[in-house]
Amino acid sequence: VDACILVASYEGVGNITVENNILKNATYAGMDFYNYYNDTAATSGNYIRHNKIDGIGETTYSWGVGILVTRNFYADVTDNVITHTRVGIQADYHNKTNPGTTGSVSNNQISTWRLGLFLNQQWTGLTPLTIANNTFTAENYTGATNWSGILVSTVTGTATSTINDNIISIPDTDTHS
Repeated sequence: VDACILVASYEGVGNITVENNILKNATYAGMDFYNYYNDTAATSGNYIRHNKIDGIGETTYSWGVGILVTRNFYADVTDNVITHTRVGIQADYHNKTNPGTTGSVSNNQISTWRLGLFLNQQWTGLTPLTIANNTFTAENYTGATNWSGILVSTVTGTATSTINDNIISIPDTDTHS
């Protein structure tokens, strides 16, 4: 099956839990939560935890993300294992205040071939996100270049996020006798 997205919502859902799933082999995303049809408000009370995500993305279209939380969808993304994936987690386009308490990426094991975590488009007035206690590891993948553990882009004004106690590593591919 040529699946594009395995679990998704564009309806502005809140108070959902996605846990204990195994998601494999998609080209666009393992999970994609996007307040597309409800762009006037933020949603919270969301939990994405204890999932195994594997084999998301490819180099032809330069896309593939394990977990995408975007457009003011605030969630605690915790205790997931993401492997053989182009981008592990992407959190972006947050410009409205979080109406609840969820909004963190923590305790995840992320092994990717392009980017571990992409934190993008965080604007003034938003509730800060916490990125903590994750392990990001680079993988080899044919055609992939320029790996980054955490990439922070376009954080403006008073927007803040806390990034602490993460482990970022590129395995030694040298063989020594």
